[in-house]
Parts: sequence; C-alpha cells; structure tokens
Amino acid sequence: MKKILLFLTFFIYIIFPFTIYADTLLPLTPSMGIFTRDLYMGMMNNPDVAYLQEFLRDRELYNGPISGNFLSQTKQALINFQEKENIMPSSGYFGPKTRSRVNARIGGVAVLSREEQIALLQSQIKMLQAQLANLIAQQQATSSLTPTPALVPSAPTATTTPVLSPSPTPPLELIASTTPVIPVAELRITGTTTKSFPDVATSPLKLGDITISNTTDHIISFSQIELDLYDAMNSTANRNKTVLLKLRNGTTTFDNVISNTDFTINNDPPRLGEEIRRQVKVSFPQSIQPGQTYISSLWVEGLDYVVNGSWRIQMLTVFINESTAVQGGFTFLLTK
Repeated sequence: MKKILLFLTFFIYIIFPFTIYADTLLPLTPSMGIFTRDLYMGMMNNPDVAYLQEFLRDRELYNGPISGNFLSQTKQALINFQEKENIMPSSGYFGPKTRSRVNARIGGVAVLSREEQIALLQSQIKMLQAQLANLIAQQQATSSLTPTPALVPSAPTATTTPVLSPSPTPPLELIASTTPVIPVAELRITGTTTKSFPDVATSPLKLGDITISNTTDHIISFSQIELDLYDAMNSTANRNKTVLLKLRNGTTTFDNVISNTDFTINNDPPRLGEEIRRQVKVSFPQSIQPGQTYISSLWVEGLDYVVNGSWRIQMLTVFINESTAVQGGFTFLLTK
C-alpha cells in the first residue's frame, strides 16, 4: 500500500501538472540555451535575434548593438559564420541547418515541437497509469490472500505466494508516436484539374491552380515554366489561332497577372485517337521564401468553341536559380 501512495504522490505532484498546463509547455526559447525558430532579415525587437547577436558577438563576428533587430550588420555576421562552418548556401538566413550548428556550438540538444512534447507527456502518463493499475491489482491480490481471524481454533493453512505479472509494455504505436518527425526539405509543385470544355466560348478560361511549397531553408527564385501541350481538339475555329496563356498571382481574375504568353494552336487537326504535342515557355518571375506555400493559377484567353476531344497542359520543367530537385508537377485537362 505504501508503494501505491508513493506512486500516487509522484503522479499528482510531478506528472499531473503537465496535463493541466499543457497549453503552456516550455517553448524551449534561447533563454534555455538553444534556438527553435527560423530568423531572417527584417525581424525587429525579437529576443531570439538578440540572443543570436550575442552568440555572434562572443565569436567576434558581430560588433553591433544587441538590439533584437535583424538588419544588414546581423545578416553579414551570420553569413560570415555560415562560411566559416561551410554551411551552404551562406545566405544570411537562419534556418534549420544553421540553427542546428549554432545549437551544437552552445551545447544545445535536439528540440521537440510543442505537439511532440504533448504527445510524449501523454504517452508517459498512459504508461504510468498502466503501472499504477498493475500495482493496485497486485495489492488487491495480496489482500485477498490474507487469512481472516477465525473465532475457533483451526488447523493452519498454507499461504500461497502470489505470482506477480510483469509491468505492461507500451504498444508499439505509442512508442512510435514519441519519435520526432523531421520534415523533408524540398521544393514541391502540385496541381491536378480535369474539367469540361464550356458549351460556349469562354474567355478568360481557368485551366487550374498551381501550388508551390518550399520547405528548404533558403529562397528559391523562378524565371520560367516550360509546358507540354497535347492537342486532341475537334475545333476548326481554333486551328492556327493564337491564344494567350496567363499566369496570375492567385486563383481568381481579380489577382494580378504575372505574365502573358502567346501560343498558336496547330493548323492541322490531329488524327483520330492521336495528340499533337507542342511546347511553350511561360515567364514566371517569382521568389518563394523558406517555409512558404505559394498558389498561382494558369488561364487561357481567346480559346474558341470546341466540339469535342481534349486539350492537356502539363508541366515539363521549371527554371530556378539553383540545383534544388523539384518534386511533383501539375497537369490540367480540358475534355468533352
């Protein structure tokens, strides 16, 4: 029974407060000696930036004020640190690579996110609850074996020693849930739309949305997108006609136009069951920030009535400022 009381005391005073104050779990800020957030040019009055300035000053890379303002002097000091540590690219952006190296230099450790901290505490609580239930069951089993004093003398009876079962092992899925999931750093492009040709000529006609996710620690700048266009349209009105491909900074006609590209539809119609493949490059002067998800849209103006058939527009490649691998792509299909 003393074991149970001791365990309950530990549970109530040590573990239980974490469940009550789960919304105020330790944020693991630089005041504890480690960085957990990305920092970048333009941040103002930020305590993390001030801590970074102190770190760079201690290494004689920064001699400006400890202001918490991420300006050009702080950025250059960070670039010097990245070059010294062979962190590529040395862009002055304080992302996961640089943060991990700085934390290692100040004795930091790997940091779990807020959600992962909560999941870890919850799993530990469940295991403690299971062990508590096991202790209570053992105590009840021991109590049931204690003989009740008899009113008349009786022959002594043998006392059976209870067999104690081992503490339950937490399920595999519970153990797996405490392992931090590290996001993959990549540039991913997605977009799939299938729609019918309109019953009347419509201009502009939206082809589909393009979603670009940058989970790297640096800015990625685009210049062009090359498209494959597969023509299987039955439409005399569109033969040898020049249409306008439009990229918009958003998903509606109210959003700004990024670029306009002329495209002339093939003069000869495709054979039955075949597609005519053409290629075109459209201008896309956009920069995607680290951690940003950006949505654009592709439209066509001047497309005439289509009797039946299909027109498929598919991303072939993108032109960017570095060698980052591009994952995914987009495909838009008009059919009737």
